[in-house]
Amino acid sequence: MSIVKKFFLFEKHVCPWWLAYSWDNRLRRIIHHPDKILKPYLKNSNRAADIGCGMGYFTTAMVEYVGQSGKVYAVDVQQKMLDILKRRSQNLSRRLSIETILTDGQNFDINESLDFILMFWMLHEVENKESFLAKWYALLNLGGKYLLVEPKIHTTQKAFDEEVKICLQVGFKEILQPKVWGSRAILFKK
Repeated sequence: MSIVKKFFLFEKHVCPWWLAYSWDNRLRRIIHHPDKILKPYLKNSNRAADIGCGMGYFTTAMVEYVGQSGKVYAVDVQQKMLDILKRRSQNLSRRLSIETILTDGQNFDINESLDFILMFWMLHEVENKESFLAKWYALLNLGGKYLLVEPKIHTTQKAFDEEVKICLQVGFKEILQPKVWGSRAILFKK
């Protein structure tokens, strides 16, 4: 397998923090504008989680949507990603409504129920998807929403269909297939 193919198509991996700069920038708003992708599903006072938040591209937008009385959990397996998110959000007056959580991928320190969960371009990196999704399902309020978005470059249609099947087995109900550039996406509810 060529080094390029290994770099972009390997099955089990975690995106290195330095690579996140390649898509976590102002130009990304052209193809992944948070208002179009997230705003319809979040409202003031919501409790939300950005799983695999990386440097916080969606996290900082989510904080604006949930307002001062809401809260956003930014969850990642890399401390470096969370450190960059903290530094980026220091100037936000709403920064206190972001709680960063370093996880081992299976354990999360969240002690309240959630109204919305985002997994953007990350579920393909999880080894035990059923256990992982069951834990997040348990944290979601009845009627709460979960948006799964996977990159077409890493996740084939067959692999995505398998992820969706696991989501349904865990208990999520599919309600919408939003269009997200370069991605496969499904909105679920509990």
